[in-house]
Amino acid sequence: MLTFRKSYASITKGLKKMVDDLDAFASQKRDEAFAAEDQAKRLRDEVQAAHDEADRALLTARKVATLLS
Repeated sequence: MLTFRKSYASITKGLKKMVDDLDAFASQKRDEAFAAEDQAKRLRDEVQAAHDEADRALLTARKVATLLS
């Protein structure tokens, strides 16, 4: 009976460690996903700003072309 208890305790301890390791891994991957999402949002904002700047430049060029014609 003592051997069974030691084996059970050992198995339980090993399983708990595996669960803790998996939990830590999942937390790390979740944090990485949030960081990637934040980076994607920043890049999307930068792209939108570049589009807006290009639109303003095109509008200015059209106004200048209209004035020169």
